[in-house]
Amino acid sequence: MKFLYIIVCILFSHLYSSSQNLQFNQVLNYNFSGYVPSASGYQIIQSNNVTVPVGKVWKVESASCRVVLPGGSGIFGSANAMSCAMLINSSPASILHGTSHASIYTPIWLSAGNHSLELLVNNNSGYGGNSSNGSISVIEFNIVP
Repeated sequence: MKFLYIIVCILFSHLYSSSQNLQFNQVLNYNFSGYVPSASGYQIIQSNNVTVPVGKVWKVESASCRVVLPGGSGIFGSANAMSCAMLINSSPASILHGTSHASIYTPIWLSAGNHSLELLVNNNSGYGGNSSNGSISVIEFNIVP
C-alpha cells in the first residue's frame, strides 16, 4: 500500500510541476538606416514597432550601429563627437561612443507584445550629411509545454 501511495504521489507531482520549454522557430534581422541631420543633440534616425506573437519569445542576440562619413568609410561615431545607439523599448541595446568605445547590452529577452526598436544618433558636431545604420538580430522561440 505504501508503494502504491508513493507512485500516485510521484505521478501527481509530475503533472502539476510541468515546465515550459523553448523550441527554435526562426532568425529575424532588422536593419535601420538614415541621414544624420545637421541639428545638434539626439535624433531618432529610424524607428520601427514590432510585435512578438503570443506563444513566442525573442532573444536579441546582437545590436549594432555606426555613423558613415560622406566618403563612405564607416566609423564608430566620428572625430566630430558623433555617437549612435540602438534602443529597444527606449533602453540601450548597443551604444557607440566616438571612435573607440562600444557598450553592448545583449542578450535581451522580449516577451509577447509590442516593442519599439530605434536607431538614435547624437550629433554634437552640428555637421549633417553623414548617414547612420544599425541592425538587430533576433532568435524567435516557440514556448512549448
